[in-house]
Amino acid sequence: MAINFDDIFSQLKSGAATLAKNTFKDFAAAAKEDALAFLNASKEDLKRWANLLANGDITLKEFEFLLLAKKDSLKMEALKEAGLGAIKIDAFKSSLLNLVLDTVIPAKK
Repeated sequence: MAINFDDIFSQLKSGAATLAKNTFKDFAAAAKEDALAFLNASKEDLKRWANLLANGDITLKEFEFLLLAKKDSLKMEALKEAGLGAIKIDAFKSSLLNLVLDTVIPAKK
């Protein structure tokens, strides 16, 4: 089953911008910058994993595992420079990964 990853990636970028704005009103620009940096750096992995999932080559649990393994690569430099605490940054990381899951999984069906 083929998926249109370009559409998925556009949805991810748009969703990340909305998530940043809704999560950090005063730091929305920094959060968006960090989220987009992560998505752009992870684009090829996300594309490969989404296609593997769509083709049934990996399970949903395996996709989730691969995605969660990326959490440590979410540096969030702009948010750190803005002075946000680790707990708030970690919560944003989790929200961003959930956004990826919630965007890719329906595209699989």
